[in-house]
Amino acid sequence: MVLHVLAIRRIITDKGRMPRKGMEKVNYVRRQLLAELGLSEWRSREFWGMLLMFILVFFLRIYIHYIGQWIMLQGLELPVNR
Repeated sequence: MVLHVLAIRRIITDKGRMPRKGMEKVNYVRRQLLAELGLSEWRSREFWGMLLMFILVFFLRIYIHYIGQWIMLQGLELPVNR
């Protein structure tokens, strides 16, 4: 009877938590991803190059989007400024 109660109590207390083995796998994947992107060592040239590339691509994406919108509005002959 006591073992049954302990088994139930353990199941209830572990609810919502990832098993230890699962957390180890998640941490391993996170470390590998950071290492592959060159983000694990912030003093390296690869880190700063990757950061510069992220920033450049972010702003390039925004400008290409809005230039495309402007071209589309010009093609539809809609006024851009009123």
